[in-house]
Amino acid sequence: VICAYDPQGYGLPYQHVMFSDHREQLVEVSAQVLMVILDHESASMQTIDEKSTPSNYFTYFLSRIHREEDFHFILSGLIKLLNNPLLQTYLPNSCKKIGFHEELLVLFWKMCDYNKKFLFYVLKTSDVLD
Repeated sequence: VICAYDPQGYGLPYQHVMFSDHREQLVEVSAQVLMVILDHESASMQTIDEKSTPSNYFTYFLSRIHREEDFHFILSGLIKLLNNPLLQTYLPNSCKKIGFHEELLVLFWKMCDYNKKFLFYVLKTSDVLD
């Protein structure tokens, strides 16, 4: 939900003035819930053996993501949303600005912290420099 969201919609200027977008609230709340779930019991996280059960399944499964396609989808979605407040156009206020970029930065940090393969993918690609 978070990475697939496009705040620009069809790219029409002033579209956010004429039509309401309920998906932004969904993305903001889902980012906040995901951060809370990932942060739950993070102080008591231990190294997970193969035989023991993890204390937080969300962090466990986030750390198990390894496919390049998944990394590309996550990173391109986060970059698109993080670049949104930086958009400059000739028409004033023609682009919709998201209001949850702080949550996205914390989510990006947590993803890099829990999944070292994702961190190496971010460092390997030049997408973050655009």
